[in-house]
Amino acid sequence: MDEHFTTMVIDERDELAKRVDRLVLFREGTVYPSLPDGERKRIDLQERYMLGYLGTLNDRISEFW
Repeated sequence: MDEHFTTMVIDERDELAKRVDRLVLFREGTVYPSLPDGERKRIDLQERYMLGYLGTLNDRISEFW
């Protein structure tokens, strides 16, 4: 597989993993509990989608080698 392509996918995965980590830290912080229910539900949904996307990228990367 093209090295440039694999590097792009790995970089995308790494950036997304950092964003997921920041979102998790936010959810564990003091602001998250004070948000309205609807906003907390949307953040939870966002995290779920991001984790699914991260899993897909990890699956793709595992097939590179």
